[in-house]
Amino acid sequence: MINRGVLLLKYRQPALDWINDLSGKETGATKLTLADLNQQRLVYLISLEDAEAPEAWLKLNYEEVFVAELESRFADQGAWPQHRSYKLFREWFDFECHSTVLDTLDAPIEDETAGLSLPSRQQNELRYKQGVVDWEKLHQKAKRRGW
Repeated sequence: MINRGVLLLKYRQPALDWINDLSGKETGATKLTLADLNQQRLVYLISLEDAEAPEAWLKLNYEEVFVAELESRFADQGAWPQHRSYKLFREWFDFECHSTVLDTLDAPIEDETAGLSLPSRQQNELRYKQGVVDWEKLHQKAKRRGW
């Protein structure tokens, strides 16, 4: 087992509608279904501690995750929704989180991304100390709700 949790997003109907509308305008492509969209998903490795309260982690990191999802679908940033709020994010995505991850390979994990860098828990704690995020409040709220 590795010391990471896994967070997966599941596309919802509003995201599908937006993607199909944009794809139809650009390429005349066949309309996708939710099953199509959710068949191949990005996987986000998060700390085990954050896996205990994934919604709190998402509230802190949804902007970067939203951008990663949009980049995985459309390179043209001009076509992306301009106002990407947490409310819109949750309208577009459900999520699931798993805290048991088995690495079945005997090889190091390599980061092959070119620019996606989600904040670590330490960076989020620094943001909290600087007054950017009330991390304790989010964490307590998440615990009360059983996240």
